[in-house]
Amino acid sequence: MINLFFEGGVLFMSIISFFLIMTGVSFYTHSDKLKTYGNLGLGSGILGSFIGLYSAFEFIQQIGDVSPSILAGGIRVALICTLYGLLVLTQWLFPSQIIFVLLTVMNMLLLMML
Repeated sequence: MINLFFEGGVLFMSIISFFLIMTGVSFYTHSDKLKTYGNLGLGSGILGSFIGLYSAFEFIQQIGDVSPSILAGGIRVALICTLYGLLVLTQWLFPSQIIFVLLTVMNMLLLMML
């Protein structure tokens, strides 16, 4: 797992990890910031992927002829940031919505019992 962190690029993976920590903290303190931090994590992941793809294509342009396996490996490494950002978004966004739905259902059941 740590290999994916280093392959995805330490800078962007650290930024996305920061947003993961911030979504965890805001889950308990400021639940209105969950979507903001999740979207920032995903946006940072997409930005890191675009920068990685740009540098990979620039390298391919300099070399000229590249085998498809090397190209596929470069695309795989470039998409690690996006997948990690998507993980940050889904890990904290969906549980908060599930909790909201459960609390709403519990309130409705309590009102029906009264």
